[in-house]
Amino acid sequence: MYTESGAPWLPAPLYYWKVVHNEVTNEAIAFVGLNDAHEASPPQELFCENQCDKLEWVDWSLESLASGFMYCCDVQELRSVILNIPDLSDESGAWPQLMVTPEPEAEFIPPGTCIIDKETITAANPPMLIKDGAILYQDRRNEATGHNSIYLMDGDEFTAFCHCTQYKPCTLEYSGLPVSLGLTCYNGTIVDATENVDVDMNALTCSGLQEPTIVLHDNVACATEGIDGRAISAGYLAESSIGWDFDGQFHEQIRLCQDVKTYATLWTRHVLHGANIDFRDIGADRPDFRRDVRYYPEKRFFPFLTTESQLSDVYKKSHELAQVELIYGQNLEPKSGLPLVEDSSSGTLYFARGHLSPDAAFVTQLEQDATYYFSNVAPQYQRCNNGNWKALEGAIRDYAKAKARDVVVYTGTYGTLNFYGADNRKKRLYLERPPGKSKMFQPPLYYWKVLHDQVENKAVAFVGYNNPFLQSKPNHVCSNVCDEIEWVDWDITSLDSGYMICCRVEDLKTTVDYVPDLAAENGNVWPDLIN
Repeated sequence: MYTESGAPWLPAPLYYWKVVHNEVTNEAIAFVGLNDAHEASPPQELFCENQCDKLEWVDWSLESLASGFMYCCDVQELRSVILNIPDLSDESGAWPQLMVTPEPEAEFIPPGTCIIDKETITAANPPMLIKDGAILYQDRRNEATGHNSIYLMDGDEFTAFCHCTQYKPCTLEYSGLPVSLGLTCYNGTIVDATENVDVDMNALTCSGLQEPTIVLHDNVACATEGIDGRAISAGYLAESSIGWDFDGQFHEQIRLCQDVKTYATLWTRHVLHGANIDFRDIGADRPDFRRDVRYYPEKRFFPFLTTESQLSDVYKKSHELAQVELIYGQNLEPKSGLPLVEDSSSGTLYFARGHLSPDAAFVTQLEQDATYYFSNVAPQYQRCNNGNWKALEGAIRDYAKAKARDVVVYTGTYGTLNFYGADNRKKRLYLERPPGKSKMFQPPLYYWKVLHDQVENKAVAFVGYNNPFLQSKPNHVCSNVCDEIEWVDWDITSLDSGYMICCRVEDLKTTVDYVPDLAAENGNVWPDLIN
């Protein structure tokens, strides 16, 4: 660089250097970067012996010439060449050791912070925690304990709330209160907002079982066709919401659309909280699947079956085996030579209760338990459920976690499984057919899932084939764009784990009409592909 008179000014350096010194452990390292992106080859001579291969945490491309070739030095050695490098030697003349692994930065906790350790709460039935009109989620892992915790600032107010139902009342067992208690974080301690006395979170428990509210919406056209492709009107559809009543409002967790002729759930919708999902509750026993909330006076779902146990029996291996033999006259998938249903304890060829909105997509135990309703599942081969479908669910959680924000997820079913029987005729599979009723619990041919990132207005659809007997790649229901999505890194082409493809949402909607119309909420413009 030069001034107008031609005198040199602000000369561009050939090298940049940086020294990192951990004074606590007395370790240090120096970096030297070449400030010339036009070099065709690395420098022939270095100022020091390159130590980069000893540093576990140096994981970027140091040798890229276009990005600024870089190498690592012992600080003492580099100072023998560049004299203005700081003298880090102590009074005895000893220099710091090489910084092989940097000391992690200590967690900063502002004074007065309250920490609720979710993993040490021993209350038998802990209440929901509500703050600012939403469920209060654990938001980080405590460095000192390694436990998933909720951090509250000094002065934050929140509520402990027991979500009972009108059919099974319960109370908050604390000083005779009904169902809720106002709490405040005061100088690092949780206190009763009214009495201003310390509160032990383990002392807060609900007297009875907490359950969500399930709302049935009247005369809503949530789809235009059934799982079997027939045209369908609002009178044969049931749209419902699983959620929670607090602060005078209903807060939806899952929305569902069900074909009441075949009682197939066509789709569900839920929000995945990316900032919190990695700190979700884990380790609790799974609850039993249910038809509806307990003690509801009417049979709103699956009314053709009298008891909960009859619903559970539909998914028993022995029942599935008997049904397969009844329909096909044999328990055999002819092309593969494998049984359609394995009734052994170790067998994976059977129909599991395949979650549509999965339990692991939710943070709190109460929300996870709220996914265990028969309206939120469909018959899915266990090999597929525990194969590519499980990998997909994990990948979507990882995506939301990386973005640290909410994403919307739709999950649905489409088509029906058909197999050839002993008479060489192709027949539709179903797990139950009550007298005088349609074929119920028809295993879908496809499971599909749509991930919508509303902040970036990007989306992608996935289609999983619910058929572990495939001998070759099947016809695709949309153009496969998996090679455009970097984070699809599992074996989607595995035939016996549930072959899977990726689609643009608008492309899949041309086949499955009840896939969500994401353009309608965005000025008739479809979101870009998430890649």
